[in-house]
Amino acid sequence: MGDCKVSAVLLDTVSIQKYIFSGRKLKEFVGASYIVNWIYDEPIKEVLNSLFPSKSIGLECWENNPEKIDICNGDDFEVGYIGGGNALLFFKDEEKAKQFINKWTLNLLYMTPGLIPACALINDFDFNNYQASIKRIFDRLEQVKTSFPVNVLIPRHGISAECQLSGGAKEVWYNSVDPTESGYISSILKTKLDFAETANKKFEDDLIPDAYKTTLAFTTEIDKLGQKQGEENYIAIVHADDNSTGKLFRSCNDLNATRKLSHFLKTKTKEAMCCTINDLIEEIKARSFDSFLNLSTFRNKTFLPIRPLIVGGDDITFVSHGKLGIWLAERLIKNYQDLTGTNDFNHKFTLSAGVLIAKAHMPFYRAYRLAEDLCGQAKKKRRASSNSGNWLDFHIAYGGFTGTIEDIRRRYYRTPMGELCLRPLKVGDRTPDSDSLETFIEATKTLSSIPRSKVMELRKVLAMGDQSAGKILVNNLSYRGQTLPPFPGGSYKQEIWVGGKTPYFDMIELLEFYPI
Repeated sequence: MGDCKVSAVLLDTVSIQKYIFSGRKLKEFVGASYIVNWIYDEPIKEVLNSLFPSKSIGLECWENNPEKIDICNGDDFEVGYIGGGNALLFFKDEEKAKQFINKWTLNLLYMTPGLIPACALINDFDFNNYQASIKRIFDRLEQVKTSFPVNVLIPRHGISAECQLSGGAKEVWYNSVDPTESGYISSILKTKLDFAETANKKFEDDLIPDAYKTTLAFTTEIDKLGQKQGEENYIAIVHADDNSTGKLFRSCNDLNATRKLSHFLKTKTKEAMCCTINDLIEEIKARSFDSFLNLSTFRNKTFLPIRPLIVGGDDITFVSHGKLGIWLAERLIKNYQDLTGTNDFNHKFTLSAGVLIAKAHMPFYRAYRLAEDLCGQAKKKRRASSNSGNWLDFHIAYGGFTGTIEDIRRRYYRTPMGELCLRPLKVGDRTPDSDSLETFIEATKTLSSIPRSKVMELRKVLAMGDQSAGKILVNNLSYRGQTLPPFPGGSYKQEIWVGGKTPYFDMIELLEFYPI
């Protein structure tokens, strides 16, 4: 490429999950999730047009022509890539790079209050030593993010009333469609709500199949995900993440490779989500979920029992009806596996997912963090299993437990006989072994033939960790001509516990929260 050294700017945001999920209403999360991507679009264009008024600024060239790098051929500016919550920009002139950072961050203070940007600048990004340069700018970004807290809020006066929904000052008036919700709120909350309608339309345009765009929609209310009135209102929060893209990005030896990988992941992640929603629609049409779904309608459109929140890069988060969370996560993983199976990177792409099932009005940020923690447990199990395959972990929060998933399971899911949970589970592996979700589902179908009263008795026996009570239950079932489902790895159906493990607690929870 010849000698090519330029100024590089790497953009990011701090505490992005807290910004998105720290509110109380689904509509806020929808608007906030859109904002964290939008800041890499219009706000960047606006600043660049002011810095280079004679140029036509386009932010899509890096995707359309990834091999074309104009910054090394005399251009003043170029987008390296935008994706995965980052934007990498190149400037010929260091002063222009500094002006961009100043104007972009200043504009965000007004346009997106509460969002914390982070910027890294190096003045000698060397395309002939690409990997080292990328590492340096990411290391610099990490230093910026951890060196000092950035205050992006204008201090409020002591006499200001507090916005009960966000904790900020009641400083701006919000006109709601529902007159009872109009009033003074914080600027942070108003910005999220103002973006919510645009965000919802974007999600529907991108993810709902064309044939259903006039009849189906995504809700912005947590209570309209298909729950039936009079029943306990459970939702599922699903967080999924690719297992090894960080390592793969670090292995890219030039900008062209980075661009292609970024575009591939963004495209396949969106396609996998589209396919999952289409799978859901087909099952609804087949009336597979009629026993527990009660879909809401508004203005001649039916709300789907799923609400995507983040779909970008290698990261997906959505909320759904409680009984569909594990099923949807399973479908997402399988679709992602199928769509990424053929690629130019000589790499097997895999997902890990965490599914937190909780009552609808559990604090959402707490619930999301548990879903994220579950995804981390799935990744941990994968690493312990030769770094292969797709993994899923789930948890049903019946009460208000605190702490990490490891803490919760250590305190509440251990008995004198051993562990109650065998999860995380492997997804998409046809091998009938004790780590396979498919194996658990097949065994759970057999368990569903046993009377519910006996299943609840089994649950009680498991929680007690009493081997003798377990044998009595097995004998009672035998007298009725029934047996517990067989399971790989031991004589569980006779002993219930084998080697300090049992599969039946996981089965009982799947029976309650998986559409068998």
